[in-house]
Amino acid sequence: MSSTKAKKEVFCIHHILTAYDKETGFTLDDIDVNLCTYLVYAYFGITESGHLVSKRPMLDHYKENVIKFNNLKNDNGELKTLLAIGGWENENSPKYSNVAADPGKKRNFIRSTTEFIKKYNFDGIALHWCFPGMFGGDPIYDKINFSRWLKQIKNEFARLDFKLMVMVQGEVNNIDLSYDVPGINESVDFIFLTTYDLYGKWRDHIGIHSGLYKSPNANVDYLNADFVVRNWIENGAAPEKLIMGIPFFGRTFTLADANENQPGAKFSYVGEHGEFMDYLNICKNTKNGNWILKWDSDAMGPYSYNGNQWVGYDNIQSIQIKGKYIDKYKLGGAAGIFIEDDDFRGICDNEKYPLLSTLAKAMGLNVKKEISKLLININLQKKNKKNQEQEVVLNHNEKFEL
Repeated sequence: MSSTKAKKEVFCIHHILTAYDKETGFTLDDIDVNLCTYLVYAYFGITESGHLVSKRPMLDHYKENVIKFNNLKNDNGELKTLLAIGGWENENSPKYSNVAADPGKKRNFIRSTTEFIKKYNFDGIALHWCFPGMFGGDPIYDKINFSRWLKQIKNEFARLDFKLMVMVQGEVNNIDLSYDVPGINESVDFIFLTTYDLYGKWRDHIGIHSGLYKSPNANVDYLNADFVVRNWIENGAAPEKLIMGIPFFGRTFTLADANENQPGAKFSYVGEHGEFMDYLNICKNTKNGNWILKWDSDAMGPYSYNGNQWVGYDNIQSIQIKGKYIDKYKLGGAAGIFIEDDDFRGICDNEKYPLLSTLAKAMGLNVKKEISKLLININLQKKNKKNQEQEVVLNHNEKFEL
């Protein structure tokens, strides 16, 4: 994976629940280990007493998914793996608040996590406590307790040479209420920024949920990735520790008026098939002619619509632009979330992992573009002196590398 460009980190986040609910049948064999510097297994949870616990034991243990996941390192000697803990599913803020406030429960967490990392050959964890101080958490003490918890984890992990990443929400009010930025920065190796999910059903207008810059119709300044990054830096985060989260899914809306379809328009609810749409389906929708693809030159991101159905997302072009942004501000790298939401088999783009490959290349990894299920028609026309035409058509359905 050597390159003349200095490599930045590429975190490939794999969500077991998302992956195995897919009709495409994503498996660990579909992961391209050469497109990542870190593979992240999401998510485990914790008990009320702070002990690490599997959310999907049938997948994690009985099917030996955790073992198979870490065995992927055999195919790339430079690859590291992290276990993501927390997230949304059944991981409420009060539980994490109680653990962060209790010395004994914090010891349980550190002890059980350390044992698990050693047993299954992980290289560290990514801790994702959603919304400290909010949604039933302690608005007074969560901020400092979280920072102290991370410091205690790091003290133990440093002794064992384990990595610690914290995954944080991006909105401005989360820093004020939830995060002691200087304390977090001192205690962790990486800070994963949720520079997406900035628009959704809780807003009063539509927008690209992962737009890099402000769209002129947005009624606030902070619903964009640029604001999130600069806000964390201004509050004390080291740029080289910041990891920009880049979603491989879009957020959908049902427009209040099908004729009002630009960012900033009103909506009635999420899309009729759910509030999320993975990149593969977005790609297929825009290529079959039913959905109209547009580019927001202010937010630097794409959106598409069909009647009153609308989705904002990231594509190859927007990820290339974000790659230049990451270089400009000397950030530590980026994370693709979730890798199974990409066109991982090249069904639509005729290239496996078009988004992840673009991201990896932008971060300085040496990417070999793999194309599959591609029909190549080469028409060689030869005219003889009598203007006769001969056509030779060569059809190939096998994969190859460029």
